[in-house]
Amino acid sequence: MHKLSHVRELKAFTGTSSIPNEVIEAAKTVLNVLDNEYGANRDPFNDDGGYVAVLEPHDDVSVLTGLDELGEYVFSISPEYTDIIQTSTGVEYIHALILCNNEFSIHIFMTKSNAPANLLD
Repeated sequence: MHKLSHVRELKAFTGTSSIPNEVIEAAKTVLNVLDNEYGANRDPFNDDGGYVAVLEPHDDVSVLTGLDELGEYVFSISPEYTDIIQTSTGVEYIHALILCNNEFSIHIFMTKSNAPANLLD
């Protein structure tokens, strides 16, 4: 799993993973908003804003418990919304938005086939 907090972190991430371009572009859109609204120099784990969690296709869904703000709740929490991302590889991904409070969100990107049921509802 990759935790990304700023657009600048995409440079190291791009080309080193098996994540399709469509998912990377969707994550980039979110990261741009976070940087523009909350600051490109914010501390993503202590300041407002949030971050993006991108799971590789081979990642086990249990890695989601590593999201400190959610832990085991990640398997029971209801997302604010879930989008389906169609990719050129034919693998469907989801983008689930989890609001932790008014000013902190976690955006989860993962393959639809690996997603826990609560993120698909």
